[in-house]
Amino acid sequence: MDVSRSDIRSIKSNGGKQFLPRLGSIRLGIKKQNKDGIDYPVEVDYFVVPPEVEAIYGKNPKELHIFFPSEDIEKTAPRAYKWHGAKELKCKGNGEIALCFRSQLTKNHVLFDGESREGSKHEQVKVKCTCPLYDSGDCIIKMDLMVMLPRVSLGGVYQITTGSSNIIRRVDQYFDYLNEYFGRASRLPIKLTREEQEVTYVNDKDERVKSKHWPLKFELIADMKEAQQFLEDDKKMLSSRLLVAAPVEEGYTSEIESVKDLEDSPPPEAEDAGYEEGESGNNSNGKTKNFEFLKSMGSLKKELNDLTGNDEKYYAILKQFKVKKSNEITDRKIQGKVYRAIKGKVESLPF
Repeated sequence: MDVSRSDIRSIKSNGGKQFLPRLGSIRLGIKKQNKDGIDYPVEVDYFVVPPEVEAIYGKNPKELHIFFPSEDIEKTAPRAYKWHGAKELKCKGNGEIALCFRSQLTKNHVLFDGESREGSKHEQVKVKCTCPLYDSGDCIIKMDLMVMLPRVSLGGVYQITTGSSNIIRRVDQYFDYLNEYFGRASRLPIKLTREEQEVTYVNDKDERVKSKHWPLKFELIADMKEAQQFLEDDKKMLSSRLLVAAPVEEGYTSEIESVKDLEDSPPPEAEDAGYEEGESGNNSNGKTKNFEFLKSMGSLKKELNDLTGNDEKYYAILKQFKVKKSNEITDRKIQGKVYRAIKGKVESLPF
């Protein structure tokens, strides 16, 4: 076949997949400063949205209209175990394997065969996941929910990041519900709102105290007939071969996107945090010698106090473990559970 250079004007490919770029971020809370000038998160009952979304829904909207962009939940709602520093993501894993910067390796990290602690500190190495950083609460499960806002733009997705196990469960359950009843989850009209939820816990004065949170609520805004018509109308449907932009996160983005065997743990104030009689290892005169644990607990206590103005929530969680002070906890496993419970309270805001 005779071909001249002037005849070559296009590239042969196996393409055809459409790409949905990330258009921006939607947050579930704001940051405030304490008296020491340190930023801390504050949950709000509305969506914190970028200007183009505010132009459609107004300031501080409490409901949004969304589509899930893909049938693949690992594209729509990727999640991972994440260990964050002050300004970077240090390690990211899926419950089996994690990628960690060599400069951030601790003595507790177990490297896979073929990996080495020696080399450039900027390189990532494979380590086993999970590790003691998860037990201590330094590493948490985070999910990035990617949604389309059809009333704003069909040209991409918006990212909602959360560390709330409550919200992660709700996303998974609603995804399953849509697939069960409508045969698909993507490209269905859904109203997303902040649902007020009241949580009751017992403080250190043995008083029942209530607090409010606003997790996400999903509601299909079509009946069965309308949903079926929507599914069958090709003109309203986007291509099923969509590539969804990866979420943006501080530090680095790896190929690890899904968590293996996601733990379904309720909020600490709604459980006894897994404590069982005889598990603590305490004795009548026993005090822990784990001073690193005590130092971390002191920092969490101060952080909770800065957020709430008192120590009630801190001592309420200790009471769930049947102790009055953190130095009474001598069992390392229970120390990890207590730390995670209190850190979970500090970071219980769904963003």
